[in-house]
Amino acid sequence: MMRSFRGQRGVTLVELIITIVIISIALAGTIIAFSNVVGRSSDTLFQSRSIALAQAYLDEILGQPFDRDTPEGGVPPYIGVCRVNGGDAADRDTFRSVDQYDGLVLSPPELASGAISEGYEGYTVSISVTCVNAAAELGNGDIQQAKRIEVNISSPTSQTAVFSAYRGNF
Repeated sequence: MMRSFRGQRGVTLVELIITIVIISIALAGTIIAFSNVVGRSSDTLFQSRSIALAQAYLDEILGQPFDRDTPEGGVPPYIGVCRVNGGDAADRDTFRSVDQYDGLVLSPPELASGAISEGYEGYTVSISVTCVNAAAELGNGDIQQAKRIEVNISSPTSQTAVFSAYRGNF
């Protein structure tokens, strides 16, 4: 007895190859989309670490008096020409004013208190302090002198973020 295969239907080799090609193209597009997302996920890590690091440094710096000759407690304000005299990173625990942070470069980053969490290996922090015309730059005629503090954070992948703050003489 012979069987008849006329009523049965299946997939031909050509149909199977076309299906595999279509699925491969769709899968390749999906992989490319995911790789772009994964590649950008390190950007948010760098941004959040940079913000935390800059905030810690700015908190430390802005807690200092405007000038070395500013009296204890800051009253009365420093009377004299705005000046910036960089300090020595080795004597950072003795820094007594904002301007002593000028030119400070640390890699890996380290706070004066020594407290910094792990994961900042390869990061570099550089700080610059400059005297500015407060009335022109800040639009405030009440503040006669100010110093702009710039904290530059560089990541191990050479991304750089710049954060600025002002310290007024009041």
